[in-house]
Amino acid sequence: NGTYTMFVTDVARARKLDPNLSSNYADAHIFTAAQAQKVGLIDAIGVEFDAKRRVETLSKVAEPIWNKEDPMDKFFKRFAAEGASLAHMYFPPVSLQ
Repeated sequence: NGTYTMFVTDVARARKLDPNLSSNYADAHIFTAAQAQKVGLIDAIGVEFDAKRRVETLSKVAEPIWNKEDPMDKFFKRFAAEGASLAHMYFPPVSLQ
């Protein structure tokens, strides 16, 4: 609980949210982008292109060089994700209740 409280307090402070209203934004549910914006967790809705343009503006770097994912890393991530999905399909988790 201590770590959770510290995290909620830090997020509330950084986003200028009322920590007493944390049940509105910190009760472990999933937000759509519009919902996250409505409760103050994000400033704007956009895609990677928008985020990169914002970083360029804030950093004042005229011609940034963005790291690109290595093709082999991308392949292995996809391979692992598909393997995990297949394993889950053939060996679903067993409920202990």
